[in-house]
Amino acid sequence: MAETALTMTTAPGAYASALTVVTMGGADVGNGNSFIGTNNDLIIAWNDSATPYTVTLTSQTDDKGRLGTITTQAIAADAILIFGPMKNLGWADSGGLINVSANNAAVKFGIINL
Repeated sequence: MAETALTMTTAPGAYASALTVVTMGGADVGNGNSFIGTNNDLIIAWNDSATPYTVTLTSQTDDKGRLGTITTQAIAADAILIFGPMKNLGWADSGGLINVSANNAAVKFGIINL
């Protein structure tokens, strides 16, 4: 089954007149999550639980044949992690998707296009 899509939030820019709310989507433990990479994306992972969990970012082979998957990165209770900016090379699959997952739905992902 396909990963559950995450909604992209566009950063407001350096001279914005208002703040922007980041759309957060819950981790799909069974299928994982994905978003369409724009080559300049920040991933926010927020554990809004009282229990620690883990987050995984799945890499793709880059132009030099390397992989750099971030496997089961610990995320403490009530903590926020950021990753990126993520580039498509080495992260996006052949369909342009970047794949993220967590081991519990208490973890929420926010994707910001910088």
